[in-house]
Parts: sequence; C-alpha cells; structure tokens
Amino acid sequence: MVEFEVPEIDYDRYSNRQLAAVPLAVLAVAIAVLVGSYMLTGSPVALGIDFTGGSQMTVETGMSQSEIRGSFSPEPVSVQGVGSQDNTYVVTFDEDAGDISSLTDQAEAAGMNVIGSGETPASFG
Repeated sequence: MVEFEVPEIDYDRYSNRQLAAVPLAVLAVAIAVLVGSYMLTGSPVALGIDFTGGSQMTVETGMSQSEIRGSFSPEPVSVQGVGSQDNTYVVTFDEDAGDISSLTDQAEAAGMNVIGSGETPASFG
C-alpha cells in the first residue's frame, strides 16, 4: 500500500498575522470580484430565468443553433440542445422579449416545429 508522509509544520515560526494573511487576501479578492460584478451588472451573480422571468420554448428543427438564434427578434438568451434527442432545442428568452405567442409565430414562420412553450414570472421567494 502507498503511504504518504506529511511533514509536520512548525507553526511557532510564524506569527498569527502571517498565518492569517493568505486566507484574508483570498477573501478580499473574492469580495472584490463580487462587488465588481454587482456594480457592472446589478447582481453579484448571473440570475437565471427562475429569478428574472421570461419565456421558454422547445422546438424541433434541422437548423443549427446559430440559425435558430438568428430567426428570432429579439434574440434569445440561450439555445441549448436537448440531451439525446437530435434536432430538438430549448430556446430561452428574457422577460423583455414580449408575448410567447409572437415568439411561437416567429418560430413557425422560420420552419420550426414548436413542441412546447411557456412563460415564467420572476420570483424571489
């Protein structure tokens, strides 16, 4: 069996200030990143459709993801393939995209088969 020998560290060689410096520096960098993100975007992390609200539809088409993205106005937030199903995509729009019926009409006009669609209100609780 493999044995690992971990050397004993003599903590008496370092002051408490030196021992705390590295974790506090990492914490300061993490807080700076969160504050910077909050100032740039208004949120410390990117909020998904569950928090911001929006529309989502599942389409079946032979188009590529970039072609699907270009078929809508306004442009979708994301276009993701569905697991093992070929040519099936989940298209997600933000809250400002408008009514789901107009988005469905755009999809059908572009030759996509809309399997399902729905809207999600913003929720924070």
